[in-house]
Amino acid sequence: MAKSIEFNKIEKFLTDLDTISDKLSEAMIVDKINRFIQKEFEQKPPNTILWEQLAFAFIEDYPKDKSNWGTYFGPMATFSNKEGQIIEYPSIFEITPEIIHYWEQRTQESKHPILKARYSNLVWDFSEKIINKKPHYSFAQIYVDSVIEIACKDLHEYEIDTIQKLKRALSLALAINDKDRIEKLKDAIINYEKKIAENDKPGLWGFSYELLVRDKKISLSNKILKQNLP
Repeated sequence: MAKSIEFNKIEKFLTDLDTISDKLSEAMIVDKINRFIQKEFEQKPPNTILWEQLAFAFIEDYPKDKSNWGTYFGPMATFSNKEGQIIEYPSIFEITPEIIHYWEQRTQESKHPILKARYSNLVWDFSEKIINKKPHYSFAQIYVDSVIEIACKDLHEYEIDTIQKLKRALSLALAINDKDRIEKLKDAIINYEKKIAENDKPGLWGFSYELLVRDKKISLSNKILKQNLP
């Protein structure tokens, strides 16, 4: 009975996350999860909510020279314990095959594009290292589609994070050679820069040129170049 009550609480919490209409960020989601755990679970929380907490604690586009994971994601924090050992939070060593399968399930179940983007990106990034199996290409497609929606609807709290996601989405679309999604991303990147560009804020302008012109794997017509890029 108790387990059923716990499951219902978690299910309602995740449903509420899916229906948030305000701008959102991964840090905000982690905060909501932490507060939910503190409020609802006095003792050890169920694994599923801990796996949700883990999912949104990782940092995207982690500097490769600061981690030996060989992944896109990295830890939120690193520190030394009393014995001088380096502790990472969260750690890749916390991820199990069961967690990967849970994130696969959440990719399919969730509706909010920021949630779908995070779950699908985690599956794409960690599957081969954790379960020794390459992820299905559909997870890359789901990520790309979710990021396009995030950019088009301006759903993320931070513009610089949306730019980072567009860059990641483009790299995944190129990796699976999905020509249709590459074309959609071109439009999404150009339109997002038009929407948010501010000349006095570095990082919020010029990124369409960096992503679409300097990358030799991307082809743009002269018409697009003249009409849309500086």
